[in-house]
Amino acid sequence: MEISFEKPLVPITEVVARDGFPQSAVGEFVDIGGFTGLIVEVIQNSIKVTAPEGFTRRFNYHRLREIYGPRPEPPPQYEPAPPAEPPPEPEPPREIQELNFDRETRPVRDYFERPDYPACLLGELVDVAGYAGIVVSVENESIKVRSHQGTSRKYNAAVLKKLHANPAPS
Repeated sequence: MEISFEKPLVPITEVVARDGFPQSAVGEFVDIGGFTGLIVEVIQNSIKVTAPEGFTRRFNYHRLREIYGPRPEPPPQYEPAPPAEPPPEPEPPREIQELNFDRETRPVRDYFERPDYPACLLGELVDVAGYAGIVVSVENESIKVRSHQGTSRKYNAAVLKKLHANPAPS
């Protein structure tokens, strides 16, 4: 190859951006960070550049691509998913305020077969294993029973059903 510095000076940024770099750069008169010269050969991972003064330098073309090449496209920015709507606040438990103890007390097991058990207990005067009172609240699977004396007890409705479903033999 004949060395001629007659070609126009090209910045290395243009050369490394071309398809086929580094082979396509042979013969180009380049400016690499202030060092000017003609690319005369590709040797392994380097390009050999001869300066107009006659001396030669080698540059790692992978490093030239890294420093002077086009910047890679930033990865696409994904919109964060909108925050999920918080679950609705559970309704505060309803409580019966007016307690009427002037009626018949029924065993809690009388209500077990109803499809709306335990909700059907709200306001009922029940007997739970000898503890009689009015069901003043039903929350999730728990019931709260208040006695005539004003004391309250909480029961798990599923456990009540399991323990008291069958009446004790007489």
